[in-house]
Formats: sequence, structure tokens, C-alpha cells
Amino acid sequence: MLLIKIIRLILGYVKVNLWGKYPERFLNVCASRGIKVWNTRRQGDRIEFCIFAKDYKKLRQLRLRCPVNIRHKRKYGLPFVAKKYRYRTGLAVGLAIYVVALVMMPKIVWGVNVSGNERISDSELQSALRNIGIYSGAKIEDIDAANMRLRLALLLPDVSWAAVNVDGAFVNVEIREADNRQDTDNTPCNLVANCDGRISAVYVKQGTATVKVGDGVRKGDLLVSGTEQYTSGITKFRHSDGQIIAETERTLTVSVPLNQVRSRCTDKIQTRNVLTVFDYDLPLYIGSVNFDYSLKTEEIPITVGNTKLPLTITQGQFRERVKSNYRLTEKEAETKGLETLKKLEKEEFAEFEILKKEVKTQSQKDKLVLTATYLCKGDIAQKEYIYISG
Repeated sequence: MLLIKIIRLILGYVKVNLWGKYPERFLNVCASRGIKVWNTRRQGDRIEFCIFAKDYKKLRQLRLRCPVNIRHKRKYGLPFVAKKYRYRTGLAVGLAIYVVALVMMPKIVWGVNVSGNERISDSELQSALRNIGIYSGAKIEDIDAANMRLRLALLLPDVSWAAVNVDGAFVNVEIREADNRQDTDNTPCNLVANCDGRISAVYVKQGTATVKVGDGVRKGDLLVSGTEQYTSGITKFRHSDGQIIAETERTLTVSVPLNQVRSRCTDKIQTRNVLTVFDYDLPLYIGSVNFDYSLKTEEIPITVGNTKLPLTITQGQFRERVKSNYRLTEKEAETKGLETLKKLEKEEFAEFEILKKEVKTQSQKDKLVLTATYLCKGDIAQKEYIYISG
């Protein structure tokens, strides 16, 4: 009985009201013409029954032979639902996605959860997992947990232990990072100067100093020797360690163009959304942005409860940016150049103390050149390993 109801809903049927002279005769004519009628019952002077949707049009032709009136009361089944929503393509697409997801869900990985990483970044770990075959969209049947955890440890030297577990449509990866603390480097080496300078202090922990306070040195000169010779003729090699503090002169040059281009954002904004299903991007827009812009993006993960689905909407805001030309005065150019010098000082002299600074400016064609001379103080020693050939 249930199967018959399902078939009727799939094919579609109509509940019909029939009244007039000899309505029973009309039903007999329907039966003689092979038109199936069911759920027939009388309500006052009317007869109510059900008939397949494909046979409803035939009733109007038969009505010409019998003095009766017919009117449909209600429509049931898939054909009428499909007709009602035939212009709603979004609903059809959504239904198709739902069916595909329902079929594919038990067979593919919906997400990868990682834990235990502190020094290793999530992006680096996810990249390594992809290389061994663990990623959103991979087939669950291809996940060999025992083999993949060993491959992950080989691929990332900082991983000392890893566990891979499949939990439904998700893969949980737990790692333990190796202790990278190394023993003291005892490789024989000298200390040499990494730049020109005048020695102001010598602190030697291991090795033999070859310079003293007040000496001038050039880049590459030996500062602390790791070679020690004894009167017996024996030569011993040591790992040199210490600090050689020297005063050095450095020069930085900055060129500031007087003709500048200013960029500013307007209030004109266009928004574009992209749906990411596993690793596939589906644009949810038509056309392109046809102006210069600055882009701001936001990823919105789709979750059900605490479960993150392999669906992400990336929303991009394209704000129009317009450019205009302007010219700096020499004072403005000097201020801008000094700001640039400060940034360079932090990069170049991070480990040095600036004792003295002198800045000279020179106007050239369409630009201002700033030349800064520094007297710095800091450790100029760098290791130079001793290679012993047998």
C-alpha cells in the first residue's frame, strides 16, 4: 500500500469534484476508457474521487457526452511541485548540492583538524599533510593512518611523533614537536672582523686574542685565533668564543623624489563573494571590477554546531582607489627622508649603539638626497670555521 502511495505522488494526481445528472454513469464511462479512479465517495449531491494528473484532461472530453460538471479540488505530487518551482534555479542548485553532499559525505574527508603544533605553523603543517594525501576532499578509503603518520614525521624533521585518526568524515592529526635544543657548538673556529673599525674592548672566553684595545682592523682580519701551538710541536684547535667591541663608521643614503603620487580610497565599494567547497572555488558573482581598488577579504566558515563544514565563503570588498600627483617641498622631502633613515637604522644597526650621527642633504634634479654618516659601537666578531685537511 505504501508503494502505491509513493508511485501516485511521483506521477501526480488530482482530487476532483463531480456533480450533475447521472454522475455514476460518468464514472462507468471513465472505467470503460481505462481511466483509473480511486477514493470515490459521495458528499451530498456531489461525488469526490482521485485521478492521475495525466488523465485529468481526458475528463473534459468525456464530459461532453454526459451532462455533468467537474472541478479539481486539489493537486498532489511531484509534477505540480516541480512546476511551481521551475523558475527557482537556486532551489534546484541547492537541492543538487544537498544530494551530492549526502552521497559523498561518507566517502570523502570534510575537514582536517590539527593540534600539538607550537613552532610549526598551521599553514606549513597543512601543506605537509596535503603532500602525504590528507586534505579536505581526499577519499577516506585512501587514508592509511599508520603509514601517513610515519611519512609526516619524515617530511617535517621538527615532528618527533604524530597520530592520524579518522573520525567520521573528519581527520584529526595530533603531533608532538621535537626538542631542538642543541649542545654547545665545539667546532674549531676563529673570530674575524665583519667590518672595518677600531677596537674599544676585548672579551675572550675561548681562544687567543690577536688584537688589543686601540688597534684598527679591516674586514676579514683575525681577531681571536682558535689555533694554539705548543713548544712540543703539537697544534691544538679550539672553538673561539667572545666579543670584540669596536667603533665603526657607517654610511646610509636615501633618495626622496620630489614628484609624488598620492593614493586615496573613495566611498565606492563593490562586494564579491566566493564559495569554497573543499578546495574548489565557486564565484558567486558575474562580471569583474573595472576600477583601481584596494582589497579587503574576510573568510566566513560555515559550521553546524561546533562542526566546521568544508564550506567557506570568502567575502571581498573592493574599494575604489584614485591617484593624484603632487610635489613635495624640500622641507617635506627632508622630513620624509629622515623617517626612512630611522627605519633603515633599525634594520642595519640593530646590534650596534649609535654614538654619533651626521646628516647632509643635497638637492638634485627632482629629488633630495640625504647622506647620513654614523659612528657606531658594537660586536664585530664573526665565526670562521677551521677546516682541517688530512
